[in-house]
Amino acid sequence: MFAMKTTKLAVGMITLCVSLTLLAGCTYRGAYHEMQREQLRECVEEQGIPYHECLERTNKSYDEYMRERQEVIDDH
Repeated sequence: MFAMKTTKLAVGMITLCVSLTLLAGCTYRGAYHEMQREQLRECVEEQGIPYHECLERTNKSYDEYMRERQEVIDDH
């Protein structure tokens, strides 16, 4: 039950961050970096994962993300 509330809160916060970033006129790259920072914060603070491990999990460049995204789109 607690995990579900935490997940809903995290999704809500990410949605808010992304919305504010996009409304402020930032690019998709800026929105991606904001989501990446939020994932890092959540990983360390809420899940208790050591910083360096969390950084490895969330340290994908925007260009790498877009290449992988495009591959998925092309495959469907």
